[in-house]
Amino acid sequence: MALRPSRILTTVTTTSDLKGITAIRLEALADGALPSNGPGRAVNGNFVVNRFVVTAAPKSDPAKSQPVTIKSATATFEQQGYPAASAFAAVPGSGWAIVPETGKTQAAIFTLASPIGFEGGTILTFTLDHQFGSQHVLGKFRLSVTTDPKASLATGSPGAPAHIMEILKVAADKRTAEQKAKLGEYYRSISPELAADRGKLETLRQLVGPYAEIARLEAILTTNNQQLDAERTEWEKPALSGGWLAVEISEAKGAKGTTLTRESDGSLIAAGENPPTDIYTITAKASVKQITAVRLEALPDDRLPASGPGRGANGNFILTSFKLKVARPTTKPIDVEFASARADYEQTGHGVAGALDDKEQTGWELPRILAARSRPSSSPRLRSIVKVRSSRSPWSTFPSSRNTRSGAFAFG
Repeated sequence: MALRPSRILTTVTTTSDLKGITAIRLEALADGALPSNGPGRAVNGNFVVNRFVVTAAPKSDPAKSQPVTIKSATATFEQQGYPAASAFAAVPGSGWAIVPETGKTQAAIFTLASPIGFEGGTILTFTLDHQFGSQHVLGKFRLSVTTDPKASLATGSPGAPAHIMEILKVAADKRTAEQKAKLGEYYRSISPELAADRGKLETLRQLVGPYAEIARLEAILTTNNQQLDAERTEWEKPALSGGWLAVEISEAKGAKGTTLTRESDGSLIAAGENPPTDIYTITAKASVKQITAVRLEALPDDRLPASGPGRGANGNFILTSFKLKVARPTTKPIDVEFASARADYEQTGHGVAGALDDKEQTGWELPRILAARSRPSSSPRLRSIVKVRSSRSPWSTFPSSRNTRSGAFAFG
């Protein structure tokens, strides 16, 4: 039985290559495995985050860590006397809590006093202090950051207006000239690369200043160019997909006779021979740069034993090793070192980190009660090794617990 501490100080350290981070989102995630469906571990599903502290340091010099100043906080729900703002203000005897709105996912956004992010990457350390007692601690949560100056509480929302989202849903080669123009105009209004020019233009307008400079800046902000088109293309993919980008699979095979077939949703389904052990090798392309993590989803399917997601008789699996090589078209593959691994569900003694230690006796396995349920009724569908899909909102989500049964492997 997992320990349920009465009080706990939780520290999460991660990295981000984003510059100009404006806000942090803390999601408290409901889950059927928690008391009263959570998201806290108290008997009524509540929690109290008494203190929320953030520090930042350059990747190149971790010793130069400095505190991050938070200026305000909002939340989807705040218990009377326990607002989200009291967490960063460290108000004695208070903190963020959510009674009576437990049993469902809640979120808080902490807006920063000024944007953060170092050249070359940033090490972010989050401290969540739970000192209320009686197991009022978070049971499942997720941390995200954004560069959006108008950060929204909408969970999973890419933050674009509704009419822009409708355009994004249309395939790029099917968009009308009007749709392309509207999309380009919107992106120019939010592009971080043009932020300084937008600010300068607004200042000159207020001063009714040098008209030639105004005309030059207006031309920059109303004209497309190849660099902006390329940047917008990269922005479109995560804006529509919710954060993860699926890789383009070119080859997938099992070493001992398993047949891996690519499905229309980008997943792989295993069929044919069902040996006691097997090694899956998957070759794929990724169009994005600065990849920081890989997500592996294990998906249920009625074609698998007990509806999967594994091929064991009870629908389970054990992933004993997960390795990655990368290469450009003209270079030899090199091994990628993972810094950590996390999963939303794992069996005691068989955590996802065991897939990285090169030991055949360890590996990722689902809790038996989850593997035995072919169609979970009160939680999102399971995701596992047999149907494999790896995929990357203006929210850049760190590899922590998710609303699906998945494992995230973070790079060093």
